[in-house]
Amino acid sequence: MEKKHSNPYLEHIGSQQKLFEPMIPTRPIRDVNNHSKVIYIDETRERIPDPPNPRNLLIPMDFHEPDAIDMSNKEILKMKGLVSEPAMYRNTSIPTSTPVYRQIQVPSKDEQPTVQELLPKVKVSKATDAESAPSTSEDKMSPYDTAQYLLTRFHMKSISNVLHIFDGQCYRPYPTDTALRFIVDKCRSQAKAAGTPSFPKSVYDCLRNEPRIECKVGENSTERYRFVTFENGTLDLKTGQLHPHSPQYFTTYCLKCQYNPSFANLSTPYFDTFLHQMSGGDRLLEARVLEFIGYCLVPDLDGRVIFLLQGYSGAGKSLISNFLRSLYPDEVVSSLNVHELGDKFAVSELSRKVICLSPDLPAGVLDDKSVSALKKLSGHDKVSSDVKFQSRVEFECEATFVLATNHMLCTKRRDEALIDRIVVIPFAFPVAKEARMPSLIDNLKEETDRIANRALQAYFCLRSKHYIFSGNYEINAVTEATSISSDLESCMAAFVQDWIIPDPNGGVHNCEACELFCSIYNLSINDNAFSRLFTRFVSQKHPIEHGRVRLPGGGNPKNYIKGIRLKDGGQVK
Repeated sequence: MEKKHSNPYLEHIGSQQKLFEPMIPTRPIRDVNNHSKVIYIDETRERIPDPPNPRNLLIPMDFHEPDAIDMSNKEILKMKGLVSEPAMYRNTSIPTSTPVYRQIQVPSKDEQPTVQELLPKVKVSKATDAESAPSTSEDKMSPYDTAQYLLTRFHMKSISNVLHIFDGQCYRPYPTDTALRFIVDKCRSQAKAAGTPSFPKSVYDCLRNEPRIECKVGENSTERYRFVTFENGTLDLKTGQLHPHSPQYFTTYCLKCQYNPSFANLSTPYFDTFLHQMSGGDRLLEARVLEFIGYCLVPDLDGRVIFLLQGYSGAGKSLISNFLRSLYPDEVVSSLNVHELGDKFAVSELSRKVICLSPDLPAGVLDDKSVSALKKLSGHDKVSSDVKFQSRVEFECEATFVLATNHMLCTKRRDEALIDRIVVIPFAFPVAKEARMPSLIDNLKEETDRIANRALQAYFCLRSKHYIFSGNYEINAVTEATSISSDLESCMAAFVQDWIIPDPNGGVHNCEACELFCSIYNLSINDNAFSRLFTRFVSQKHPIEHGRVRLPGGGNPKNYIKGIRLKDGGQVK
């Protein structure tokens, strides 16, 4: 009697239940109806029994035979007499270490082939498989491999965990969202094969952390600030030579103008008219304006200056600020108000910016935090800052600060380091509303290349003068007359807060306090106006008495306020 072998896998064929001894290792799979189903080829039978559906037969491949290897869905479809696998097995990877079941089309019962006739159809030679298209599993690339693939196609740098990609002109910064869209666009087939939305982010992380493209903060800063990119090439500021665009020059933006020294000799009628109007014919001031524009166009940080456009409304401050803005791509321009520099997240907004245009500064006093931050940033020191909903960042500020105001620029206490860095451009000649030209900004843009090259020539002269700008103009010399009162009140409030303390046995001469006040805030005010304002603010904070007392050196008695004194260190400069 033939010995029966027990097997946990049963196949119902027709109305009878039969057991078959498998001739090769097998494993259960599920059909399209999610039913466990295993078909065995019985070595003792010449023909395969009829399945419930004679055209949906699953047979295993014999991986013990050396010429039987895995086949993809595409290969099966190409074979005559074969149909696709069940839907659940499409686009799936099946390890070659386990048997693979294939669906084949079986003829009618009368024409059923023998096992020997069926097996050759599901066996494919290794040579034939090698020549076929890669399977889905072979197309699938890891995030690391995809990142390496991108590095072979694009020039990239990573600075402060921000990806920079060369676009044919310069290395443009790609923030996270922009970088993810770039990866999806360039690696669509890999992203599709991965089948997970986190794939682009994983590739992005691999690129950011690639040590071969990392540039640390401050690394090779001399070389980085040596080149500036124009629409027609990259200028070497050291040699004055213009090179074709190339990834070997690391710049992060391209100016919207062309460099050609011969353009500096061409006429600029609209710009010349503007210069003459805003300067009142002052040739030194005209030269200073050209030096100012030229310095803003280059990544030169050695000047350590802050530009202050100060004067009357309608005199051209906004016009020249808007013209400067038009020369830069939007992503490298900041409009941060310097009064906000003391805020927690404000400094981080200057990361990757090359110019900070802070127009229309309000009247008021810069607090100590803002002054300290402004000095650090204008000195291009390495700074760190909190970022909203992100990790803290550290960067070297590359921005040139351009402040514009109709009011006085005041600090709580006199800061010589800050004052020394300020380059004032006064706007003392306003244009009447009926005489203003709304289209003047468009006219200036038409002369962009010529203005830019004139300004660059002025910059090279400025550099040869060790950054000594033409003319000598004082801070707060030109301001709106209507704003003086509010500015004085802001300064007086800060002065009383910072320099006056109560002392029942003390007293202060008004003239001494006035001299100290003018020294700290670099202002000019007569004694009587100061006395009225000073007395009003002091009386709001401290109990005082008025009197007249002679100065220590003698002379006539002067206005004197009892009950207060200057803080230690408060002395006339």
